[in-house]
Amino acid sequence: MTTTPHRAGLTEGPVARQLLGLAAPMVAGVLSVILLAAIDTYFVGKLGADALAAISFTFPVVALIGNLTIGLSIGATAAIARAIGTGREDEVKRLTTDALLLAGAIVMFASVIGYLTIDPVFTAMGADATTLPMIRQYMGPWYLSIVLLVVPMMGNAALRASGDSMTQARTMIISAILNGLLDPLLIFGWGPIEGMGVTGAAVASIIARGVAAALTLWVLIRGADLVSFERVPFAVVKASWRQILKVGAPAAATNIVPSVASAMLTRLVSGFGHVAVAAFGAGSRLEQMALILPLALTAALGPFVGQNWGAGHNQRARDAIVLSERLSFGWGVVVWSLLALTAGPIARRFAGEPDVVAPLQSYLVLATFGLAFQGITFSTSASFNSIAQPLKSTSLALLRTTVLALPLAWIGAQWRGVEGLFIGVASANVITGLAAYWMARPLRAGILPDPSAR
Repeated sequence: MTTTPHRAGLTEGPVARQLLGLAAPMVAGVLSVILLAAIDTYFVGKLGADALAAISFTFPVVALIGNLTIGLSIGATAAIARAIGTGREDEVKRLTTDALLLAGAIVMFASVIGYLTIDPVFTAMGADATTLPMIRQYMGPWYLSIVLLVVPMMGNAALRASGDSMTQARTMIISAILNGLLDPLLIFGWGPIEGMGVTGAAVASIIARGVAAALTLWVLIRGADLVSFERVPFAVVKASWRQILKVGAPAAATNIVPSVASAMLTRLVSGFGHVAVAAFGAGSRLEQMALILPLALTAALGPFVGQNWGAGHNQRARDAIVLSERLSFGWGVVVWSLLALTAGPIARRFAGEPDVVAPLQSYLVLATFGLAFQGITFSTSASFNSIAQPLKSTSLALLRTTVLALPLAWIGAQWRGVEGLFIGVASANVITGLAAYWMARPLRAGILPDPSAR
């Protein structure tokens, strides 16, 4: 396979070293973003339980738009990595450019719909006269700036597929640091700068996202030469879109399903009051931080498996999948044990108000019990997406949310209130992880489909 300086080959060399080499920068990058989300939650929590509850209502909707873009980026990663693995270098720049155009158009349409439906959507989720005004203050500017989310996600997907995870990590770190510095300044104010409350949190994110978009475009155009300005017939663009959407459309649906389920869970939690919603939102952000390694491994697994599958190196793809499963499961066991031991101090630090401490502590002990099994699900889903079998990933997402999490959370809530709801969510993660492990048996045996037939 012919490679160029910006398209690192992943089809030769030690599997563990290459996979972990891809994942290591992503650990730093993803950690910075997730840590920022936790810092964001921390500062908003200082405004009171109502403000924290308001921001918690926004998490599922923000995640839905983000996950839509991530799903499309999974399709782009799979198509670009496969093109590199099969030696079709001429397609790489075209696919990257067309992926940016596709995601931009789809997400901008979604943002317009979202902006026009802020009140009915969040009212349906359980927001009331106290939280809804603050939700408007946050989501209004957030929706208007959503296009800035597309460039970093899609651009970095192309760079990952090319074997470059370092650029994305640097961009994420810079963006996160900037956001973290702006958060207290814009939320509370300082000197001549007047505090904007929850609106300040949104503005800080917009500025940081704009910087990330500018840096990513610079790398794509000037550094990696992955953006084409050549005018081509629309039929060529549509052909690229078909390749991307073959995996990207089901992957986007897969990613959207948990966001919709999270919105429904938030509605269920809202029945227990603002304190419960605040605890649920803060706990969800902290749980994302606990999943840092599985998330980084998933980001690395996609391009690694995609390139090796495209090149016909099924054993290397198999070895990477097995390694990712084992590391993710072990990480989950260790992290949950630490959370169970330190849930009290963590809850007191992030709760904002004393009433939020107890339910947040319960979340950290109960809801995160399935962390190890979530890692297996992530690895399996990423692997199926990489070999152009995205419907299997979608089936796992539907199993986890619609079939298991929502019914089990409702049953748990009737049995034991908020704590029972958290137990129901954890049970869904455990069962889905076991199902994912069973579904991945052919992958662990090195049995992958013929890439030439895709």
